[in-house]
Parts: sequence; C-alpha cells; structure tokens
Amino acid sequence: METKTQVMAMWFGDPVEEGLRVSADRQGWPVVRPRTVREAMMMVLCHRPRLVVAQLIRKEELGLAVIAVLHRRRQVSLLAVAGDDDPAMERQARAAGANCYLPGGVSAREVVRMVHLLLSRAIGPEHPRDAPVMEGRENSCKWSY
Repeated sequence: METKTQVMAMWFGDPVEEGLRVSADRQGWPVVRPRTVREAMMMVLCHRPRLVVAQLIRKEELGLAVIAVLHRRRQVSLLAVAGDDDPAMERQARAAGANCYLPGGVSAREVVRMVHLLLSRAIGPEHPRDAPVMEGRENSCKWSY
C-alpha cells in the first residue's frame, strides 16, 4: 500500500536517540527499522517521503549505506542524526550524501526545527548546492553555496 508523507524516520540499531524518538512520536512520522538497503528502499517507495531522518549508530554501516543509495537515486532529502557525538560520523554521513547532520544529544525541538527548515528550503535532488553545513556544536545548520 502506497502512502505519501512529508517525513519518515529510519532507525538503525539501538538505543534510539531521545530527541529523534520524541520528535517522531509527537509529529506522527512513520518510523521504520530496515534490516537491509533493499528493505529501506522499499519503505521509501511505499511511503514516498520528501525527507528521511536517519539515526546513525557508530559501527552500524547500514545507515550510511542507505543514505548513499538514497542520495545517488536522488529520491529524498536526508537529515542524519547521530546516536552519539562523533566527528567521524559527521564526515561519513556527509560523504554518503546527507543534506544535514545533527550530533548526538540533540533535542526533539531542534530535530523538528531542522526538519521544517529543510522542507521549507526544498533541499534535495533539485537543489544539491543548498546542502546545510554544521556550525560547530550549535546543533544547527547554515546554508553553503
């Protein structure tokens, strides 16, 4: 069954980042836990979101692989939320194709704010140069052109 939604949350491993879990619950975003890249792609095709918010866990490569495939296929915008604060994870997420990255410990309010910002800026395949860049430890993104 195909449904259309603005935002989908993808969780790769446990524990789920509190800010992301609360955001998904309050906003009513569909939450999926794919076990393979193929399964993740089927979920995206089924729900057809404009934005995927993916929680990345250190040493869990599935999340990065899914971001890379979604980025190559230019199907959705991608917001990566780290399970913990790891500078290497940010580099990996951006290299895989995430439009924006939020470090571990981010609040639900900040996740929702960033989702609204990304959706309002129409970030995605048609605007690849508009990818936000993390500014230090402020849990926010700035626009780079």
